[in-house]
Amino acid sequence: MHVLFITRWYPHAANLQLGVFIQKHAWAVSRYAQVSVLHVLQQNQTDTYIVNVTDGMVKEITVSFKPSKWRIINGYRNLKSHIIGWNYAAKSGRPNLLHSHVLYGTCMATWLLHLTKRLPYIYSEHWHGFTDGQFSELPVLKQWLFKITARYACAVTAVSPFLSNAMVTCGLRRRVEVIGNVVCKSDNKAPVSSDKINILSVADLIPLKNIGGIIEAIAKAQTNHPQIVYQIVGDGPQMKMLQQKALTLLPENSFIFYGMLPNDKVLELINASSFIVINSTVETFSVVAAEALLCGKPLVTTRCGGNDFVDNECGILISPANQAELENAIINMTETYKSYMPENLNAKVKNKFTAEVIGKQFFALYNHAIKQI
Repeated sequence: MHVLFITRWYPHAANLQLGVFIQKHAWAVSRYAQVSVLHVLQQNQTDTYIVNVTDGMVKEITVSFKPSKWRIINGYRNLKSHIIGWNYAAKSGRPNLLHSHVLYGTCMATWLLHLTKRLPYIYSEHWHGFTDGQFSELPVLKQWLFKITARYACAVTAVSPFLSNAMVTCGLRRRVEVIGNVVCKSDNKAPVSSDKINILSVADLIPLKNIGGIIEAIAKAQTNHPQIVYQIVGDGPQMKMLQQKALTLLPENSFIFYGMLPNDKVLELINASSFIVINSTVETFSVVAAEALLCGKPLVTTRCGGNDFVDNECGILISPANQAELENAIINMTETYKSYMPENLNAKVKNKFTAEVIGKQFFALYNHAIKQI
């Protein structure tokens, strides 16, 4: 079986973190089927179309097109890029199935390939826009395209029950299956500092992650716990603002901005941390929370929707956008994090989100979809 992933969001795209989640889905599926990933993006370049192909366990096909000042021309070039990418994928065997990720950028391309190549497709969603009202703010025509694409898919999946319920509420489809993200664990048992309290956050530096609130809370906690070191992994439009805020509120040697790091380096930092802080307004699936628990680390986390596997035994849960609760929770955790048993935290998510489990779930959907044609 040859499956072609269709996505705008991949590690070459602006939203690196979302791209990594989709990349892990592709790797999981590649254990059971041949997988190609087609990623189309718009970028300034001399040639109208440029194709890059990377062969490996997953074949990655990137087609970039030159932007025009006319939207209709950009739409045409986008769709033509998908046809070009399809032809490259078909060189290693005609795909049997399309797997579209995040309809915000793929619904028209999915429909085009579905109709012209007469292929079944399934659609998987990661976008938080269904949970916070952004979908309802889209133009009516785009909402209709989303709903039509979802309706004729052989299956629709979401990465959490929270997102699944939101998609049903938005009228996308009556039934949305739940298949989570792939969560990894590092075997590198990095030593935890005995004289420092290493607090870690891993997030895109955007408003809904509310890293600024954590910096303010860390500043208060350091009054009685000067040994705190706050580590931030991630990048985004708020990077410079947050760095300036940290310089203003925290001692210079008590915080580190790492920028973007590969997943194995992130897991090393999780293993070396005292505890993890997640302050998101909303998450469709909190991979960082699951990775922390797999590594036996307690959490201070908001009830952000996509972390239904987290309970009070995993750490301290707080309300989103509640600075007082956040400050109290961080102070409390600095005094209690050693009391959490790593094996109990690991058991909360062990074997739930492995590549083997997620890959098998998708492969079962693929077989069902192909049998429908």
